Amino acid sequence: MAFDGIVVSGVVWELSGIIEGSRITKIYQAEKDEILLVCHKNGENYKLLISCSPANPRIHLQRRSKENPMVAPPFCMILRKHIQGGRINKIIQSGYDRVITLKIETYNEMGDTVVKNLIAEIMGRHSNIILTGPSGVIYDAIKHVDDRTSSIREILPARPYLPPPSQNKISPDDLESIGALISDAINTEAMRSTGAAKFLLSSISGFSPLLSKKVCRAANVDPETRLCSLTEAESSRLTDALLRVCRNIAEHSYKPFIFTEDCGSSGVKYCDFHCIETPDSGAGASFSSVNLMLDEFFSKRDTEDRLRQKKASLVKCINTAIARTERKTGIYETDISGSEDFDDYRIKGELITANLYKIGRGDKEVCLENYYSENGGNIIIGLDENLSPAANAQLYFKRYRKKRSTHENAEKNLGEALSELAYLKSVETLLENCTESADISEIREELTSEGYIISNSVKKARRSDAKARKNTPRQTGSKHSVITVSDGYEVWIGKNNTQNDLITTRLSAPDDIWFHVKNAPGSHVILRTSLRGGEFTKASVEDAAKLAALNSSQKSSSKVEV
Repeated sequence: MAFDGIVVSGVVWELSGIIEGSRITKIYQAEKDEILLVCHKNGENYKLLISCSPANPRIHLQRRSKENPMVAPPFCMILRKHIQGGRINKIIQSGYDRVITLKIETYNEMGDTVVKNLIAEIMGRHSNIILTGPSGVIYDAIKHVDDRTSSIREILPARPYLPPPSQNKISPDDLESIGALISDAINTEAMRSTGAAKFLLSSISGFSPLLSKKVCRAANVDPETRLCSLTEAESSRLTDALLRVCRNIAEHSYKPFIFTEDCGSSGVKYCDFHCIETPDSGAGASFSSVNLMLDEFFSKRDTEDRLRQKKASLVKCINTAIARTERKTGIYETDISGSEDFDDYRIKGELITANLYKIGRGDKEVCLENYYSENGGNIIIGLDENLSPAANAQLYFKRYRKKRSTHENAEKNLGEALSELAYLKSVETLLENCTESADISEIREELTSEGYIISNSVKKARRSDAKARKNTPRQTGSKHSVITVSDGYEVWIGKNNTQNDLITTRLSAPDDIWFHVKNAPGSHVILRTSLRGGEFTKASVEDAAKLAALNSSQKSSSKVEV
């Protein structure tokens, strides 16, 4: 983004003719890093936006309004106290740096006229908005910078305001120096290996990488070409192109232009902007003023950002649903491929039934004529030697019914999953192509009605239920049994699954011993050896094991493994 010193000079030049002499009637702070001054002049209201957002720092007049918070932030309150009702006397740019000062005439506590300064520093992530008094002492800033953040400039209340360090570059207004700039650099050993665009960027105040490259291209010079590699003709063309641009800057001959890119069905994308015309501007849109250009560019960008944020949660929801549906599809396809041979089990069951007289109990397999096969021949069928021939046949029929059911259900579920997947893909495409907030809201409502998004009313009901459960006194259930066994050891016995889980995972200590019958349902029994330092006796272990056996499904057996 080319919000460079040259664009700032265009903004300041226009603002000087529009809002100098206006009165600040209202001040708003809709975002944490931007303010809006409503300025009244000649019966018209103008909205001056000053933003120090790290992504889009800027200053310009804007047409639209944002919703303001019910309670103004502290910085906004300070601005209202000091400059609301004041008159903007002068708007000044520091050279071609991106530092703009609004000189505001207002009154102090004694009723005397004073001039206070509202300073906008448009410097990427270091951007700031600072209010100073007549003596240059800082009243407050939208971003505080202490000595831990910067050892050069502290921006804190009651500190003197220090401007950003000077970069000692040539001003575009100094046409004499600009005319000799290229030739002098070519003859300077330290600069000869520098690329043409990089040299312009580092030498001329207010130039951005975009403008530097466009000057080079206007001269038909590759921006990466080193100065030592420039021919005499290229050097001459580059000097001429540079002088043309600098004359336009000095004469305020601005041609605001937004560079665009055709994105097909997604519409036109705003790529960048500038206020100085070059021959290679390419596709884009021209504007009558720098402020209109900036308002259009950032309004569209803000709209795109809001749409992107609004889409983000829906995109995540749809992607999650697609991933889940694709996993289900894979499971169903695996089930189908693994149960395709279900009819083989029916055939084997019927062949066994038809040949019961040929099969003896204890046979591990049997070779039978396969009269279901078109080619005839025999088939070897495996048998369970512990089952009778009829029971083996029923076993195959059972497997047949199970596999057939699995196959049919998987095919049905696969069809539904594929339909759901196609639906989700279509919604994903529609969401991607949405350019209006209302369209995104309709998609959200559709996904909510389909059950992919939980509505706010349902969430609220769930929170209410959870709160009610939390505030409802928990009913105290029955307590696990506590028994004293040989040698005075304490034993716990769970009487249900809740108690089993409680005494095993929450109440018992690491040194306690857990007992349970082997491979059978039963109570959990805990021998509390932790009360004796982890020591136990043979008698206490035997008693605990007996209790585990007595409180199990094997209590009637003569021998129980614990």
